[in-house]
Amino acid sequence: MAAIVKQPMLLGYHAAIHEVNFADEAMGLLGNQEACKDQFALGYLHKCAALNGFTWIVNMSTKYIADPRITRFLCAAPPNAILWDYIESLGQEVDDEYWNQVLTIMNQFLSPEDLERCVSKLNNNGRFASAFNTMLYKLDYVSASTILNTLQGLIRHPSEVGTEADVSVYNVKVVFSKLDALYPDPATMVRLEWAYFQLLNEEDHERPVTYLFQALRDDPGFFSQLITWIGRPEGGDSELEIVGMEPPAIQQRARNADQVIQAWNLLPGQSESREIDHEKLAEWCTMAIAACQEKDRTRLGYNRIGQLFGQLRDGDEHWPQAAICSVMEFYNHDEMKRGFYSGVINGHGVKVNFRSGDSGAALEKAKAEKYRSLAAGIAIEHTVVNSLLLQVAQMYDGYSRQVAEQDAQRE
Repeated sequence: MAAIVKQPMLLGYHAAIHEVNFADEAMGLLGNQEACKDQFALGYLHKCAALNGFTWIVNMSTKYIADPRITRFLCAAPPNAILWDYIESLGQEVDDEYWNQVLTIMNQFLSPEDLERCVSKLNNNGRFASAFNTMLYKLDYVSASTILNTLQGLIRHPSEVGTEADVSVYNVKVVFSKLDALYPDPATMVRLEWAYFQLLNEEDHERPVTYLFQALRDDPGFFSQLITWIGRPEGGDSELEIVGMEPPAIQQRARNADQVIQAWNLLPGQSESREIDHEKLAEWCTMAIAACQEKDRTRLGYNRIGQLFGQLRDGDEHWPQAAICSVMEFYNHDEMKRGFYSGVINGHGVKVNFRSGDSGAALEKAKAEKYRSLAAGIAIEHTVVNSLLLQVAQMYDGYSRQVAEQDAQRE
């Protein structure tokens, strides 16, 4: 029957409830090549252990201590500290085998105290995916160091045989929020946010990327390091910088660095009110460009700084701030201007008044007028940014004409 039911473990569980007495036969089924029989035996022995208590577990273990299936039997028993202490008394080999095999589905019933010990033991045995899934059951009772060890272990070993970590966007953000309250070490959090950036950067307001962006703001050298990972040196070979790295890892690092800079949402010297301290921004740019020069990525450094300035953050009504315009004016560098133009085109865009009944051509025209208006507001003091905004306006004028022509052809 175990071979034809969808949940053989549940069948075994109910067999034990109805006092079908074949514990010895169930022991013989453990580890069977037919998975359904192994699962039936696990369910049966699990319920027997729950019904008969710890003494029954010890008696069965003593009876089968020389049987290679003893560890599988112990894995069937309901997990708790008393069981684990007993397993440790059986020797290191049995203890290691147990933690390498134990099914984490049963860990949802652990007490808060036992959960911490369980996650730590799974980590110690390299089962980081199982540890992550287990600690989600009662995250409030897991220590900062254990959460940290689990997240760091998952970076090196993201999966294990038969188990995938449930690293959904929601779960990762929940874990990071908990870690924020327990382990606010900036350097460690920067490394973790870098490793989990793709998940943390998903569009929602629950636990956004924080420490990584603060590091960019506070350390121009970190910005230059990301620039190094994005592009090759301008006058030499990058082979010495990637020794020991496989091409997929190099490409992934470059993508991550590129997306981190693109997602950066608070410029150096910028307050939460979006105002920017010109002196702090200018100082950061000087140091960042010098660091990029040392790494032979001067043009790329200028370009990415220009992109940062050009990206409109959430329809920022203060943009382009005087501090941005002044820095652009001071450098007047071609790559910085190219980057600014690119950032404007690929950024969030300006807010324009647009009615649902208006044509696509009208929308493009409204964008052109908006950028033309912004340019007019800074025409006298900031000619560099003024010129760039006029170029953007001209581009949208062209789009407007193209859309109008396409609409006319369809009519």
